[in-house]
Amino acid sequence: MNSNFNPDFKPDVKPNFKPNVKPAKPRFNFNKKRLVIYALAVTLVAGFFLMGNTITGYATYSNNLSKELNQTKLNLEACNTDLSDTNSKFTLTNNQLTTCQSDTAKLKSEKDSLKSSVDSCNSNLNSVNSNFESCKSEKDTLKSQKEFFESNYNKLAEGYARDFCCRRGDTEIHWNIENSTMSCNGNQTVFC
Repeated sequence: MNSNFNPDFKPDVKPNFKPNVKPAKPRFNFNKKRLVIYALAVTLVAGFFLMGNTITGYATYSNNLSKELNQTKLNLEACNTDLSDTNSKFTLTNNQLTTCQSDTAKLKSEKDSLKSSVDSCNSNLNSVNSNFESCKSEKDTLKSQKEFFESNYNKLAEGYARDFCCRRGDTEIHWNIENSTMSCNGNQTVFC
């Protein structure tokens, strides 16, 4: 290789060769005015096309928004009606709750009063049962004493009737006591 080679070197020779060829005419003959007019026309057509889509889209969008707004208004009216109904029901339920709480308080008071009455009745019942048991015990004692006294009275009355009514030779006599008076005529029998 040649080390003296300079890639930036240019010879001073100018070529004398000029081709004899005429430049080809462009297929379309555009001058600057026409080019600007065509560009402006294309821009306007594209602008109208885009603008038409935009306007149509906006109109559709606006129509959809209008429909949604109307639907939202209807929904809002329905919600307001539901809210009004719910508030009425809430007020009614709240009034019923207040009445129920008042009734519950009255019933609780009555229950406490009745419980007190039941306690008093139970106390009275216990006292009556105690008195009943005492009376029953006293009755049993008195019954036992009555039987004892009746037995003794009958024995005493038989002895008195024997002494008062029996005569010599009588084996048996009939006697009775009426109005605290001994009668030697009656339905009771004693052996002489």
